[in-house]
Amino acid sequence: MQELLQGALQEDINHQLGISRAYQRTGPRDQRNGYYTRRLETQRGTLPALRVPRSRQGTYTPAVFARYQRRSAEVDELICQMFRRGVATRQVGRLLVLLSGPAASASAVSRVTRVPDAQVAQFHQRALPDHYRYLLLDGIRLRCQGAPHSRKVVVLVAYGITAEGRRESVDFCQAPGESAAEWSRFLNRLHRRGLHGEALHVVTTDAAPGLLAAVDLVYPRAQRRRGWVHRLRNLSHKLPRRHRQACLQGTRAIYLAPTPGRPSIALAPGNATGKP
Repeated sequence: MQELLQGALQEDINHQLGISRAYQRTGPRDQRNGYYTRRLETQRGTLPALRVPRSRQGTYTPAVFARYQRRSAEVDELICQMFRRGVATRQVGRLLVLLSGPAASASAVSRVTRVPDAQVAQFHQRALPDHYRYLLLDGIRLRCQGAPHSRKVVVLVAYGITAEGRRESVDFCQAPGESAAEWSRFLNRLHRRGLHGEALHVVTTDAAPGLLAAVDLVYPRAQRRRGWVHRLRNLSHKLPRRHRQACLQGTRAIYLAPTPGRPSIALAPGNATGKP
């Protein structure tokens, strides 16, 4: 969000001062004069150090903040859509129009989209800390827009939880499928980047045989657990429809219990024994 807002500010000041991409002036004679730092509260958190450009004569007034405050919900939704779609150029164009007005050109959109693309590449190449206590692995299927029609792709995802309970997205990659070879390639990349599993206690997965084989190969010392979502889904498929809701409610009470031995199961009316 910070990089996209700063990109919108760059386009905004160039438009107001009449500076073209080649820095040829077509408007007032004011000039850019560095930046100042501003803290901006947003619906998705605080941006502590937003770099706001300024002009030498003070003629530049950022329109981005006023437009953002009026359109914050729509801007937030566009940012989420851009993330889910891999920063679609059309979505960035709509975002720039919301923030800096109708002056957003195709070249402006292209310049702004290069910033998130570079950050995504840096995210995939960064060194990984080896402080994860729990590692959650899963393959998800997403619909990808393309020509001549959309198609579903598989994305392998790693999600970590530290000993302090902090949740972090470790990495993800698109793959042809969830075979043992694809999962092994993905986990070995994490291992080479620093996630050696020295502090790793539990790896949570589904029952995919390729994933299980890859985990045993790369992180053999960690315990393996089935994810509760997969447990409940499998249980639901085995239950008659009339008993499904009550049984799933009781099962959820097991993993939401305050202690391992005392699940707080709500009994149905007239059932004082707790028997099914």
